[in-house]
Amino acid sequence: LTFYSVLKTMTAGPLDEKLIEKNRTRQDRILPDNIQDAIQNFEKDKWMAEVMGERIHRKYAEIKHMVADRSPKALGSRVKMSEVLFHHEVTNQQLWSFF
Repeated sequence: LTFYSVLKTMTAGPLDEKLIEKNRTRQDRILPDNIQDAIQNFEKDKWMAEVMGERIHRKYAEIKHMVADRSPKALGSRVKMSEVLFHHEVTNQQLWSFF
């Protein structure tokens, strides 16, 4: 996706000098600190909608929302027995590699 968007921008990107100057002076260059903000920024981005196509842009954002909703926050705060066993096995394997 990154390579395609850069290639598309290079070949068909905006050539308006005012737009180029505006982008040089933008102050919102800080990356979002969580996935929800990143998805919202992606959904508002008109250039990505144009590059990807409106339908694919919406579908990609929808899939990213599903992934974000599956985060540990939504899964709950209880530690499950399978997680404890997995951690125990990984720790044992790492410790035995020292012998």
